[in-house]
Amino acid sequence: MSQPLTPAKLSSLATSTLSSILELTRAHQLSLPATQLTITISRNLTTLNTAITALHQQGQHTEALKGLEAQYDRLVNLVSPLGVEAPPRPKQQGRTGRLVDTGNDDEDDLVAVDGEG
Repeated sequence: MSQPLTPAKLSSLATSTLSSILELTRAHQLSLPATQLTITISRNLTTLNTAITALHQQGQHTEALKGLEAQYDRLVNLVSPLGVEAPPRPKQQGRTGRLVDTGNDDEDDLVAVDGEG
C-alpha cells in the first residue's frame, strides 16, 4: 500500500468487494468457475482486515472504524459459505468487559460494562 487507506477508501473497497461477492454467489448458483473472483475477494478482505487492525493500533477508535468492522464482518459472513477464506479480525487489546456490583442487595446486581483496561 503506497498511500494510507482512509476509512472512506476502505468503505469503497468494502462496497466493491460486496459486488464481487454477489458475482461469486451467482457463479456458484450457475456452477461456473470463479477462481479470479475468489482470489480478488480474499485479497480485498485481507487488505480490509490489515487496515482495520492498523487503524486500531493508531488509536483511531471512531464511528467510521466501527462501521468498517461491521462491514468486514458482514462480508466474511457472506463469503464463508462460498468457501472463501478470510482472516479473522484480531481481538483488540486494551478493551475488556467486566462485571461490576451495582450495590442493589435485593437482586442479582452484577452488570456487564465495557471499559478500558
